[in-house]
Amino acid sequence: DPMTLQRKTAFLALLIFAAHPIAPLSADEAPKRTISLSASATRNEGGDGLPDIDARNSAPTTLREHLLWQMQMAIFSPTDRRIAEAVIDAINEDGYLTCTLEEIQQSLPGDLAVEIDEVQAVVHQIQNFDPAGVAARDLSECLLLQMRVLGPATPHLDNARRVATPENLALLANRDFKQLKRTTRLSPED
Repeated sequence: DPMTLQRKTAFLALLIFAAHPIAPLSADEAPKRTISLSASATRNEGGDGLPDIDARNSAPTTLREHLLWQMQMAIFSPTDRRIAEAVIDAINEDGYLTCTLEEIQQSLPGDLAVEIDEVQAVVHQIQNFDPAGVAARDLSECLLLQMRVLGPATPHLDNARRVATPENLALLANRDFKQLKRTTRLSPED
């Protein structure tokens, strides 16, 4: 899956940086984004409330289709299924959640009165879907979600978590390695 490869590449770059925080990558070594997915999938409009058998037995081709396929395989109440569809609709082709929880709540039909914590719970369920990091609101959350699936014995995982904050990622993006080293208190040996 191209999205999984892209996310793994970004995560590995973060792990490498965490292991060697003062060794910046050159512009030629940095990973380049060349892949995007189309979000032109269609919903099952059968109206019978049952999962679409054809969708279950055929390989998804877009991120949206892949997420909807996983949603069909997951156990959701009818209300949570409608929330999940709204959440998936709010995920862009890069896998990021582009709406606030309040916007998702407001996008639901009027006959579906749900609390924000119900929307949040469904978002958390979708964040357990493949690819790792999906439905994150920013890069920091995406990386932390990806790290969640790694074993605790993963080398430099704690260092990667320290780097994966919005503030530290901004320092990394600006190549302010000196400040990043100070902020994270990582040494070159870490």
